[in-house]
Amino acid sequence: MTLRLATGLGLAALLAVAATLYLTRLSFVPPYLMQDEVNFALQAHSIATTARDTNGRLLPVFFSEVGFEAGRDPLMIYWTALFLTVQPLSEAAVRFPSALLGVLTIALLFVLVRWWTTSDLLALVAAGCLALTPGYFTNMRLALSHTYGIPFSVLWLMCMHRALGAAPGWACAAGAMLGLGTYSYLGNTIVMPTLLATGMVVLYRSGQTRAALWSLAGFAILMAPLAYWLLHHPDRFTQLFAVYRPADGWAAWRDRLSAYWMFFNPDYLFVSGDGRMTNSTRAAGLLPLAFALLLPLGVYRLIKGDGGRLGWLIVAGFFLTPLASALSGRLEINRVQTAIPFAVLTTTAGAAAWLRHPGAGRWTAAALIAAVVLQFGVFYRDYVGSYRSGSSRWFGGDQSTAIRSVLDRLASAPARVYLDRRTPIERYWLFYAAQRGRLDLVDWPTYYTGVTADMLEAPRDSLLICEPLDPVCQTIARDSRWNRADAGRLPDGTISHEVWVKQR
Repeated sequence: MTLRLATGLGLAALLAVAATLYLTRLSFVPPYLMQDEVNFALQAHSIATTARDTNGRLLPVFFSEVGFEAGRDPLMIYWTALFLTVQPLSEAAVRFPSALLGVLTIALLFVLVRWWTTSDLLALVAAGCLALTPGYFTNMRLALSHTYGIPFSVLWLMCMHRALGAAPGWACAAGAMLGLGTYSYLGNTIVMPTLLATGMVVLYRSGQTRAALWSLAGFAILMAPLAYWLLHHPDRFTQLFAVYRPADGWAAWRDRLSAYWMFFNPDYLFVSGDGRMTNSTRAAGLLPLAFALLLPLGVYRLIKGDGGRLGWLIVAGFFLTPLASALSGRLEINRVQTAIPFAVLTTTAGAAAWLRHPGAGRWTAAALIAAVVLQFGVFYRDYVGSYRSGSSRWFGGDQSTAIRSVLDRLASAPARVYLDRRTPIERYWLFYAAQRGRLDLVDWPTYYTGVTADMLEAPRDSLLICEPLDPVCQTIARDSRWNRADAGRLPDGTISHEVWVKQR
């Protein structure tokens, strides 16, 4: 693929801007690591340092934990571990691999669209639209696995484009990409086989029966490690059914149908997005607002055949990927992330339809593309401003300052430490102890569920971390023997966690 100089410079500029947006200020916003990010980070750090998971298993396929027996998704953990072999453990270090993957996927989408449309302009438009998609940007900056299916869906489409272009050997690679994508996120155990079946149908109806079988073979080869794991851990089936439980009666099926259709709610897609502040700013939808006009037009044009057989796959992908969320009976953004590249590609087809019309059509397309850029500017200002403050409690509050303060004191002299077992602070303690190389402190704290006589009669210099409104914190505050030594504060100055030390 030879690029013209102007196109090459345009792509380089786009990727430079994307890298600046995605790879910087990773520990500034979101302001703290959420619990799942910490859990993924602990597994990745363990693999990077010992080649074993936190349960001591050598290079496992899935990373089971107490409370999450189905197992954490391996691709994100191994990818992060690769970087942690050369980077010290930190909030930014564990988010960097996901953000970098986000930038690399933007480049992949450029290549795909240029192959598909042979248009440099449309390839740049598509890559730019993906980079400026709010739901993509917000979630790619998190150390979570639910976005890791996105690059594999793009790679699948790239391979399918070649396979449909009379290069059947690429069909095997297409199946393999979906096979790898199955390890990216739990929901993709539904999405990837669905896309595989769709691709096989398109190949078969195109008269490429052998290519369809090669696609299945590529997928099957990559399923071998999963099959081996399931053979030795049959309980995973039960754990998966606990998440994607089969419907029991009409009410359950109604909930699933409702969850599916709610994905296509314009408010969800284009206006306010997901209800959880961990995955959405609530000031923008999953997709840019301008997509509300371009996406339906793109669906129509692709169904009419503008994009050829690959266009049919793109439309099918957009409508099929929300199935994972529907089967759980809840619309959750982590289960619909894989729909984003299909939405961007469909929108690109809509923009192409406008650009083919001189005069008003081209001006309309240009205005809508400009609106994507302008909206992202407003969105980003909110993201690094009010969203940083408003989302802070959703990300667990400032536990890091409180724990670091206690670790600093332990570095000077040993002391008893009390932590609240009713919260996930144990995982945060493990993270920041590992960050300092103090694995000897992993089992140091005493965990409480309420005020105990042992706590009240603790020896001098004992340390306790609690939340201000917790009854334990309020009891300690009334005891003159305890003094508040430090506090973790949210961006707005509100105290989220207090550090107390017993003076006598």
